[in-house]
Amino acid sequence: MSLLLSARTLEEKWILCSNVNCQILDSYYEDGVSFTWDGEILNNKAHGHGTAVRYINNELHSTFVGNYENGIRVGKGKLSWSNGRELECEFTNNQATGQGKQIDPNGDIYTGQFINYIPHGNGKLEKANGVISEGSFVLGEIYTGKSTSITGTVTYYYRGSISQTQQFDKTSTYNPIIGQTITEFFNAEWQRCEAKDALYYRRIKYKAPNIPDGEVKDYYIDGQLQSVFTPIYIDHGDSEKDFFEGKFVSYYKNGNKQKEHDYYNSRTDGKAIQYYENGQVEIISDFLNGVLHGEYYEYYKTGKLHRYYLFENGEMVDGKYVELDENGTGYIVYNEFFGDHPESWVMDGGDHVSSFNNYGMSVTLDNRAVKSMVKRSCYIPFDQSQNYMIATTMKAAEGTKNAQYGLLFGFQDWDNYYCFFISNDGKFAVYGEYEGVGQWLRNWSYTNVIHTNRENVLKVYRIEDRFTFTINGSTVAQTLAKTLRGNEYGLITLTPGTYSIHSLSVNEFAQLARPQDAYPTANIPSGKQTTQPANQTTDWLWSGSGFFISEKGYIATNYHVVDGAKQMQVTYKQNGQTKTYKAEVVVSDPTNDLAIIKIVDNSFVELPKIPYIFTAKTEDVGTSVFALGYPKTQKLGEEIKFTDGTISAKTGAQGDIRLYQISVPITHGNSGGPLFDNQGNLIGITSSGWDNEDNINYAIKSIYLKNLIEVMPEAITLPSNTSIINKPLVEKIKILSDFVPFIEAK
Repeated sequence: MSLLLSARTLEEKWILCSNVNCQILDSYYEDGVSFTWDGEILNNKAHGHGTAVRYINNELHSTFVGNYENGIRVGKGKLSWSNGRELECEFTNNQATGQGKQIDPNGDIYTGQFINYIPHGNGKLEKANGVISEGSFVLGEIYTGKSTSITGTVTYYYRGSISQTQQFDKTSTYNPIIGQTITEFFNAEWQRCEAKDALYYRRIKYKAPNIPDGEVKDYYIDGQLQSVFTPIYIDHGDSEKDFFEGKFVSYYKNGNKQKEHDYYNSRTDGKAIQYYENGQVEIISDFLNGVLHGEYYEYYKTGKLHRYYLFENGEMVDGKYVELDENGTGYIVYNEFFGDHPESWVMDGGDHVSSFNNYGMSVTLDNRAVKSMVKRSCYIPFDQSQNYMIATTMKAAEGTKNAQYGLLFGFQDWDNYYCFFISNDGKFAVYGEYEGVGQWLRNWSYTNVIHTNRENVLKVYRIEDRFTFTINGSTVAQTLAKTLRGNEYGLITLTPGTYSIHSLSVNEFAQLARPQDAYPTANIPSGKQTTQPANQTTDWLWSGSGFFISEKGYIATNYHVVDGAKQMQVTYKQNGQTKTYKAEVVVSDPTNDLAIIKIVDNSFVELPKIPYIFTAKTEDVGTSVFALGYPKTQKLGEEIKFTDGTISAKTGAQGDIRLYQISVPITHGNSGGPLFDNQGNLIGITSSGWDNEDNINYAIKSIYLKNLIEVMPEAITLPSNTSIINKPLVEKIKILSDFVPFIEAK
């Protein structure tokens, strides 16, 4: 099992076609994507009608027949996937957004509105089994409308739930001003209202009545930022029909973050973080297509780990999680969620009527029931060599006479099981059978701790070689511990009536070096946090430095800084404000330890003019030089660091002509940063140092970076700005620092 994932966004990348010198924009880029193009070309980009075939790792993924403008899909087109799905639709800005028709391999046909290739809006779904759904759809599911079966049975839906009567979507006559930033006011339910009734307001710009133009910001009425997000579509009548992409961040009124996560096709995807109002992380969780998938950390307000879960496609792996107290003592919890799996409960003995919800289960047994039992039929594989606790909350309904009922545990069959009984007249007992031989571990005895007509909490502890039985927190019996032959648990009754069970759990007191050890078969990276979130929000595994070589977001660094990275982000300052964006490798040169990466975030804005001169000439020995970078950030912090020295030699170790030997101190984290002469000209890339040696460090000469730049897919102009040459060194450092980003990777 592998649960490794990363946050996905609509990652756009220009792909050079493998059969012609032509580029196509791919809005869903992933490793291994390639294209072929058969059609017209303009300025080295697909332009006009033609056929684009998309491959992933050389295997056919899909074929598009339609129009391109400057490498981007526009107008009508037909997309056919290798699995047999077909979509004919209007395309806008490379996305299937508009009216279209989709035919699935199973024979289902949807005709209606799409957003980003997903049925979203008014439409009609004709299923292969004859069921027809009509109305509004949200993310491919009927939202408001009706479904008609093959026999004519009609089921109505309203806002995602089944409705007894036909209802219609909320509509709005709101018509926003197009092309300028406007203010909209909202009440406590986030419905548009007059300013005098508002608790929130929104600053937004529209390029069409329902289509925002860029980032949207919501504010509390006092002007404090409430959230920042990027909607693709906004429904003025019902916010549940909005469509989002990219980063979402919300804030408490005190300015601290409340939540942050990414949207991928309007579903939460990747890492999601929730915070306490004091700024401490409360929950870190992984999502895939809107459901929990991966690790889930829950923290105390002190920052210590409280619970750890592992999910796969929305389900808890093995039905268990890890819980710790604030001292770090923990146990593995197998907790029953009754409403999720009613089919896993079975009845033995007598007729019954049962009902389930997420808060428990109730069962009514008829008068023929002599020994009746409702048990959990799935296996709970906890380790009996560890100490453990079995706990349940049970109740006999008022009016159930002479009720005798209790916890069934360790059930294998009716020859191997144990029972912890209580009765309405204040008695309890413990009984078991082993290979068909019955034994009363404790005969019926009176106690004053049983609640009549109220819930009772029953617990069985196995600590070393002893069983301890408690009722409502009071110990009522201790016996020699027995080996449990089975791993099924539930409710057992000796009398007819109505009974309910509201909780059932098995807690294994395991010694775990880290919570992930509770899932030995799951593929979980060892670098994940175990007790506290690293820097509260991320789990980047290594870092380095870089420098901008183009205002378009291209950054030079060392190859070893990005080698093996699945994700990267870069952070830098502009005009005193910290900017953080995702990045990806564009081109690399492992031989010379060089790489060029590019910011790929849609919110990135081009930089001011880069303030240095890129020089490719070799400098003389003795030239004064300085470096900027981010060494040992875990110890020294993430503030940019300045170090200086001179060129000690024009070659590196064993006469390596690619390198300068420099006396500028270089250490872990400096890798990939710029080396400047004292005029502020770029002359090299800091790369390495010799440990335990007397200040012997190396930088790669800029000529080798120039060679790599020349083979980039997109041509750039090398920086040639002379504006800082005559400024004092202190001023040079301040200006250049804004163009030296901190790179993190994992």
